[in-house]
Formats: sequence, C-alpha cells, structure tokens
Amino acid sequence: MRTREFILNGVTVATGICAAIVAVSVLRGSLGRRSVAAPTPKVLQARQWRPLLQTGHRIGPTDAKLTIIEFGDFQCPVCGVFERTLDSMWTRHPSEFAVVFHHFPLSYHPLAYPLARASECAAHQGRFTAFHDSVYAEQRLLGVVPIIEFGVRAGVRDTAAFRRCVLSTSPVPEIDRDVAYAKQIGVPGTPGVILDGTLRSGDVTLQELEHALSEAEDAK
Repeated sequence: MRTREFILNGVTVATGICAAIVAVSVLRGSLGRRSVAAPTPKVLQARQWRPLLQTGHRIGPTDAKLTIIEFGDFQCPVCGVFERTLDSMWTRHPSEFAVVFHHFPLSYHPLAYPLARASECAAHQGRFTAFHDSVYAEQRLLGVVPIIEFGVRAGVRDTAAFRRCVLSTSPVPEIDRDVAYAKQIGVPGTPGVILDGTLRSGDVTLQELEHALSEAEDAK
C-alpha cells in the first residue's frame, strides 16, 4: 500500500516537472504554428446518446431545460477551459441547465485515470461534484499536490477509506464503461461535448451554450 502511494506521489512530482517543460515547448511551438480547424460536429442517433443521460454524474438540476453531456479528463487543459465556461453559464443560468459528466481519461495524461478513480472514490461518499470542482478549479496544482489532498479539500469524511480506495488497483467499472462508450460513439478527444445529439470536441464557447439553451427553451 505504501509502495503504491509512493509511486503515485512520484508520478505527481514527475508530472509537475513535465507539465512545466511541456508548457514552455507549447508556447515556443505555437508562435509559428498554424491554427488547426476544429473537428466537424457529429450528429448522433438518439439511441447513441440518450442513454448517457441516465449514467455518469449529474451536476445541476434534474429538470434542467438544457442538459449537456460531457466526456472529460481531469488532467486535460482544454477541459479546464471548458469548465470555466460552464462556471460562467451557471452564474448566468443557475437553474436552467445541467451537465452529465462521463470519464474519458486520455492515456498520455498520467494522472487522468488516477484522478478519475479518485473522483469515483469521492462519489462513494457523496462528494463527486465537490471533487470535480476542486480539481478543475486548481488544475495548476496537479503534479504538485497529492491526489488524496483533493479529496480532503472536497470534504470526504472518511479520509482513511478514501485513501484505500484511491490506492486500489482494482478496475473501476464506471470509468471503463464510460471509456468504452466514448470509443463506441467516436468521441475524438476531450472535452467531448454532446448538445442535443450533436457531438463536439474541443472548447465550446459560452455563446454556443447560450444558443443551445435558447433553442431548448423554444422547443418547450
């Protein structure tokens, strides 16, 4: 148990170093690189996306006028940008929309799966949303602060049980289910966002979300 915790902490430190190196590389490379067009939105059949409303983790009211389905990765920087967009949306429309979050941890993010596991451990204690919000609000600390600390900040009551859960090596059915479904419907990356049956990848703007909400209101 202590060995696995040592390894996880080692990954945390190494990730922090790598993150700094990558940030500098991206900044240098982006200066002379052309912008890449966003992938074309993909229209899904109802049977492909409506079942996703019944699984995952709902954040927001059950009677929301607009429900957004998100496939997310806790270590994904673009997901962090999208979460800030959602925060703005909640500020403007606190009772009118909701998000159903599904896991899609990308293999090249070493902390993505451990964070997804930790979020499910927090969910066992009714603290998924708090953990989700804590990680995305302080994403800059990934690789610096141990994963277990995010659970403490999220208010898990039984920290010993949370620690055991985070350090477990058992498969997490909820994560594996979400990943399998993401691959089945062709989610190209994170965040993968489904708005009324249309699958988008990348940063969705506040204006686009408000337009979707307006259309949902008109439909009702």
